[in-house]
Amino acid sequence: MTLKEFLFRYPEIIFDNYNLVKNNGKSVLDIMINYSSLKSDVMDIEREIPGLNGLYETFSKINAKDGVRPAGKIGEL
Repeated sequence: MTLKEFLFRYPEIIFDNYNLVKNNGKSVLDIMINYSSLKSDVMDIEREIPGLNGLYETFSKINAKDGVRPAGKIGEL
């Protein structure tokens, strides 16, 4: 099954992550870090909490999506 087929069959899955961070419909998070804006989000946290200086350097060494999708498959839905 392709990702496109999966999402058409189970469209509710798209919002599952949002439901994980809510209690009675309200967000229970203080800070949300998005993968698409990882650097700026983490740098904002470093500015707000000086004790976390260098946090982005640690995050930048993580290869969370490395090898997940074979080369040439990006955008193939």
